[in-house]
Amino acid sequence: MRGVPYILGRDECDPRAAFETREVTIDACSLTTETLGGALAAHLQRVVLGELNPSALHVRVLLPTRDTALALPRLVADLTDDRPLRRLRQLVRGHAITLRSAFTRLSDVRPDITCSIECKAVPATPPQKLCLLNKHVALSGYYRVIEREVTFGDGRHELIYDVPGVSTTLFHHRHDPERPHSHPSRFVTESQAWFDSLWRTIAETVTLFE
Repeated sequence: MRGVPYILGRDECDPRAAFETREVTIDACSLTTETLGGALAAHLQRVVLGELNPSALHVRVLLPTRDTALALPRLVADLTDDRPLRRLRQLVRGHAITLRSAFTRLSDVRPDITCSIECKAVPATPPQKLCLLNKHVALSGYYRVIEREVTFGDGRHELIYDVPGVSTTLFHHRHDPERPHSHPSRFVTESQAWFDSLWRTIAETVTLFE
């Protein structure tokens, strides 16, 4: 299964199960937050309607810094052309604003829930997306580079090297307290440690929502 459909699947390793706990934590590292926003939308709506009732919801997002010369996306005909990167920054800002708006609405409608969303950035191109649910489930998948045609603001259609995140195949790993040294358990533990190390050291707070 791929992208958002996998995340929304009926599985103990998806956000639907994560939202059935009292305190929900989601840590994500991605290129744009597009998949994350799409995956969370339905669950946040259920919280707004009172169908799900966590006492707390905290989301942390790691993105690439806006001023970094990322490896992707790039124009096929001219790797020095910065239009694909400028286009990406606009997409990131749009997805981030949508995500922030969803949390603002949740805070307004459900003041009984403690919720927060924080966004930081690191000067690197993420080779894969990672989502950690309640610190015991990891969803991960590699960004596959493809050629595709996009339209720029001037109306020109050109080929770029891109990584369509919504079609990324995600693999799930679940930490098993009874088997802490198993491959899935170690993967979750190491992934969480990796995320936390970036978050508390070189990651810088960004204001994508302004």
